[in-house]
Amino acid sequence: MKNRKRVKRILLSIIIILAIGVLTIGMAPVSFDSVISKNDFKKRIADDYKLHLGELFLNNHEHNSMISYMVVPDIEELVQNMEWEGRIIKTKSTVKFEGEEYIVEYVGKRYWIKQYNWDLVNITKKEIDNNTSNIKIDQEADVAKEKKETETTKKVTDHEPVEEDSIKENDITEEKEVKYETSKEKDNSEEVSRQVLTNVDYEKNSLINELGLEEISKDTIAIIINNPKEILKKVSKLEEFKYDEYNESLLIIPIYNQMRIELVTLEFEEKIKEKDVIFTAQNLSDGYGLHLFALRPCGMPSLKIKINANGIGGEYLLDYDGRDGTPQIEFIKVKKE
Repeated sequence: MKNRKRVKRILLSIIIILAIGVLTIGMAPVSFDSVISKNDFKKRIADDYKLHLGELFLNNHEHNSMISYMVVPDIEELVQNMEWEGRIIKTKSTVKFEGEEYIVEYVGKRYWIKQYNWDLVNITKKEIDNNTSNIKIDQEADVAKEKKETETTKKVTDHEPVEEDSIKENDITEEKEVKYETSKEKDNSEEVSRQVLTNVDYEKNSLINELGLEEISKDTIAIIINNPKEILKKVSKLEEFKYDEYNESLLIIPIYNQMRIELVTLEFEEKIKEKDVIFTAQNLSDGYGLHLFALRPCGMPSLKIKINANGIGGEYLLDYDGRDGTPQIEFIKVKKE
């Protein structure tokens, strides 16, 4: 009996000690996490919660719910503006969304080691100062005018005749050169498109028009839609490939039918090199789209998307832009030799 009571007391003591320890750690201030993390605390918190903070912005901002967006706050600003007191941590950052910029403020409450419940407390839209922009433009115009007058004065001093007509002719020539370059780029784009279609009966993927994506440059050979969700219902020939077990995904749509898609793993040996081909789809039919499940890594990419037709191809490295985030729609263009 005495031994049983003793064992019970010991077990009860252990349970009490553990409960006190858990409670102590759970109620510890943010500075506790900062100390055990040393110098990388702010950066680690920003990286760990960037996607969640982006979701908080979307949940508190009006947008088209039929389209899945990926929004990520500016990581550097999250780090720079991070401060804490007790169990409360605060930060703010710029968020870019649909051509606008917003200052978003967040507050988190610590509940465990480096674990926080976050809330969005304020969104402020950045206003463009047109007056400042106009002043800058006027200043640049004044500098250009002053430079031109100085050159003209120098020519007159050196007894070189300066005619107004010659100055106008130079301006016209420069304008013609710019137009020529633009036209040349357009011709190259059309030539690439023709090369893809040469000697092969390639037809445009009807899915492009169904999604309203027909206004694209002619050197684009595939479109990527990140986190497609509702759009997947419109893809008549949908194929799925899971590179990993994460829920992050993208939809790859070839511009033309009968093209070929490859997914290639990468490795680093002094430079990034291709390793293994893990997926291949060819002779793609009309309405085809590849739904790829893969996490975008911060840092070195681990996966490459290759798409080609008739010897013309393009590539895309799957990685994450920690500064500007991942846009909803991206384009794979013909790789220039």
